[in-house]
Amino acid sequence: MFGEMRLNNVVPDECTYNIFVDGLCKNGCITEAMYVFHILKKGKFDLSIKTYSCFLHGLCKTGKLEIACKLFHKLAQESLLPNVITYNIIINGLCKEGRLEEANDLLSYMEEKGFALDIITYDTLMHGFLHNDETIKVVKLLHKMARG
Repeated sequence: MFGEMRLNNVVPDECTYNIFVDGLCKNGCITEAMYVFHILKKGKFDLSIKTYSCFLHGLCKTGKLEIACKLFHKLAQESLLPNVITYNIIINGLCKEGRLEEANDLLSYMEEKGFALDIITYDTLMHGFLHNDETIKVVKLLHKMARG
């Protein structure tokens, strides 16, 4: 695809790369997505939080949560600040792996840093708690939502 784009003098932009990385991840081609991601990092292309979020989402969806978490924690070294979407991706991945305390800690960290939590943040964590029969934590989270 990119070869054809070059032949037609079409220069891919951030959106193109994001779609490409996301598509590779969704189709289970994580190795290829990692390759493209690393090529982009080494090239002259400035990766945004959107690009990282696409890659993190793909990693989480394909069971590569540990790699996603390591990359997430390296964002500060890349001078990139995660946004609510990025945090939601990691919280969702943690919940799906049953790592609810870590997900809840991340939500608390977001609150401490002044992030405006959205319905997806709360819904994801509530789903995780409900799936693991932790109804008391669901009630606490509902109270937190009502206050916030």
